[in-house]
Amino acid sequence: MIAYFCSNLLIFAQISMKNFLAFIVCFVSFNCQLNAQNSDLYKVYIKSGLVVKAELLKVIPDSMIQIRQYGLVSNIKMKDIDSIVFDESKLPNLNTNRMNVWAQRKQLLDSGWSYGFQPGFTLGADGWGITSSFTFRGSFLKNNLKHLMYGFNFGFDPYLLYEQAFGNISAESRFLFKEKSIRSPFIYSIAGYGFNLTSPALGRDGGVCASFGLGQSFRTRGDLVFSFMIGYKYQRFKEERFIWPTGNVLTYNNLNRMEFKTEWRF
Repeated sequence: MIAYFCSNLLIFAQISMKNFLAFIVCFVSFNCQLNAQNSDLYKVYIKSGLVVKAELLKVIPDSMIQIRQYGLVSNIKMKDIDSIVFDESKLPNLNTNRMNVWAQRKQLLDSGWSYGFQPGFTLGADGWGITSSFTFRGSFLKNNLKHLMYGFNFGFDPYLLYEQAFGNISAESRFLFKEKSIRSPFIYSIAGYGFNLTSPALGRDGGVCASFGLGQSFRTRGDLVFSFMIGYKYQRFKEERFIWPTGNVLTYNNLNRMEFKTEWRF
């Protein structure tokens, strides 16, 4: 009976040992595969001047090394190698909590000159009621890196009711209330001369033009400066009219308008 029990115990021990060895082999194989997938990368400097970046699989001193590059395994002799330097780890980046990072917007006042495009429209009243017209302006402005902007304003102002169109060249200035900000209210003033483009006597029939008002600017994430403005606009010009029974008479006209503009500044 004892001999039978010992015999069964020996068989059970052999079976358990085989299972244990099989477990060890599987574990080692899995661990080696995991290490192979996440092994470090080295730079192998060849004496010929070539630099190879690969996984280092095996090193046999005074003989050769075995590397893997792009899935291909190759051997390099030690006598051809100048040095081997660790480069980086292939461990995956487990940082999944990445956030979108917006570029910080600059302040409104950039150094140097900037160009702005100003489309808008105007409203006014005269003997025929409420009239409206469009305005198209551009401006080159420089800033003093504090509150002030100044420069040139030019553009085209048609007045359909009067069948007149003016090309304006003016000086422009602005005062921004906030010095270091991505948005700021401001006041502006423009003064210059409007050339009457519809008159046969170009320049003679033009006149003084001026405007002033309030605005609001802010810098967009695309790094442009957008503004909207509301103010008062004045244009003086001469016009030859036929008045019965006098005949042709040179008249002086004053155009007073409320002005609404937007601006994109680059």
